[in-house]
Amino acid sequence: MLSTLVVTVAIAATPATAALVWGGGKTKADAEKWVKAWADASAPFQGLYTLPAGHPRIVESAKVKGMKPGFHVVLLGVCPAAELAPRLKLFKGIYAGTYARRVSGVPVDCPTLAAKTNVKHTESVTAGETVLTLSHLDTPRGELMRATHMSRAGALLTTEGFDTPRKTASVCLGGFKQVGESFEVTLCESTKEKNVCCASRKLLTLSVDGGKLKQEAGAAKAAPAAPPAAAEPERPCDTTKVGADFELVVCEAGRLEQGPGFVEKKLTSQLKRGGKTADLDSWSDGWEWGAKHKSVGVLATSGGNVLVLQFDSYGEGAGLDSKNTTLSAWSPDLAQLWSLSANEVTAKVEGGELKVKARTVIGGEPEHEDVDEDEFVMQWQDGKLLRKP
Repeated sequence: MLSTLVVTVAIAATPATAALVWGGGKTKADAEKWVKAWADASAPFQGLYTLPAGHPRIVESAKVKGMKPGFHVVLLGVCPAAELAPRLKLFKGIYAGTYARRVSGVPVDCPTLAAKTNVKHTESVTAGETVLTLSHLDTPRGELMRATHMSRAGALLTTEGFDTPRKTASVCLGGFKQVGESFEVTLCESTKEKNVCCASRKLLTLSVDGGKLKQEAGAAKAAPAAPPAAAEPERPCDTTKVGADFELVVCEAGRLEQGPGFVEKKLTSQLKRGGKTADLDSWSDGWEWGAKHKSVGVLATSGGNVLVLQFDSYGEGAGLDSKNTTLSAWSPDLAQLWSLSANEVTAKVEGGELKVKARTVIGGEPEHEDVDEDEFVMQWQDGKLLRKP
C-alpha cells in the first residue's frame, strides 16, 4: 500500500474587495435611469443604511479592473469582502438584481448599516422584463415588509409596504412564502390592546399580471402540476490523455449570469484510470479569474507510473500574489501521494526525479513583494515520494 505525504505551504492572501452594483447598461443614459430608480425604490428603506459620499455613482466598467468593459454601471459602494454579505443582502432586498463584482485598484468606500437592521427573508419572481422583490426586515423602527416591482431596464414600477412600525415581537407581522409565481403574505389586523400583536390575521396574494403588481385577498392558488421536465442537456466535457494511461476530464458544471453581458462558468475536473475516478478540483472562470490543469509528466517507479499534475489559478490584481499553483502526484490507483501549494511553481520530470521551484509571497505590496523561494527535488524511495536530502 502506498503511503500519503502532503506538504502545504501557506500563502499570504491580499484582502479582496467587491463593488456593489445596483444596475446599469451600455450607455450613460441607461445608467442614469438606474440612478433615478434607486432614489425611488430605496426611499422606504431610508435610515437603514448610509451610502458613501457621492453614491450612487456611475462608472465606466472599462475603467474598473474586474468588470467587463463596454458598460456604465451604478455603484452603491466598494466593500472589503469580509463586510460584503449583510450589505448585499439588504440591497438585494430592495431589488433582487443587485450584485457584487470582485474588483481591484478601487478605493474601499463601503456603505454603513444601521444597528438592529436584519433581513429576515427575501425572495423574488421574474415576470417578463420585470422583477418583483419581497423582503421582510427587522429594523430599529420595528418590522418592515416591502414589495418592490422593477423593470429590468431600470425603472421603479410599484413599491408597496406592509409595515408594522412598532417594536413588537417578530411574529406580529407574520411573513410570506412563494407559491408558484406568486407570494402569499400573512398580515395582522391592527389592535390597540397593549402587548397584543394583532386581533386576527389575514392572507394576501401578490403577483404580477400584465406587467403590473396585483393584490388579491386570500391564499395563493397552488400552481398546476408542471409537466415532466425535459432531461437537462449534458454539460460539455473535455477529456485529455495525460501520461500513458491517465485521463484528465474537465466539465462545465453550470453558468451564472453576473451582470449585463457577463457569464461566469462553473467547472469541475476529475482524473480517471482503469475504471477508477478521483475528483480533483472545482472552480469558476470569469472575466479576470480562472484556472487550468496541465500534466508535468510521469515518474516511472517501482510502484507503477506516478502522474504529476499542475493546477494554476489566477485572479484580479497585480503581482505574484494574484496567482496560485498546486502541484500534486497521483498513484496508479488514483491515490494522492503528495501535494504542494505556492503562488508560483515550475516543475519538470527529469532522470526519474521531480524537480521543483516554488515561490510564495510572504508580505509586501504588489509592486514590492517579499517572496520566499524554495528549490528541491522529489524522488521515489521506500514506496514513497520523498524530498531528496
